[in-house]
Amino acid sequence: MRIVTLEEADKVLPIWGKFLEYTHGRLVLIFGTHIPESLLPFPKELLYEVFKLAEEQFQKMGDKRAAELMKESPGWLMWYVDDEDALLRAGKDFNDPKRRKLMITMLKDGQKNWIKTQDI
Repeated sequence: MRIVTLEEADKVLPIWGKFLEYTHGRLVLIFGTHIPESLLPFPKELLYEVFKLAEEQFQKMGDKRAAELMKESPGWLMWYVDDEDALLRAGKDFNDPKRRKLMITMLKDGQKNWIKTQDI
């Protein structure tokens, strides 16, 4: 385990936020609740440390809402599992015609919804 500095946490948290906003949902459409952990922007261990440090820092600053968000953040990491386990599970899902059809529909709908939000 490595010790995370505040400067590192300040760099990691915005990247994590963008990842959740733009990537996590699409990965859920493809992998469900078993996403390969190597698709995270940083190793789980680092993210756990960043969340803990940020929670402590927000508590010191009196920002209870931000501290609570950091306390809840490790829950997102439960979706990310061993790469091989995730890929084996995805392979089974991809071979199921009903699941595959649903997945394709959700991916297309996701793209349409994304375009609507882009003010193009």
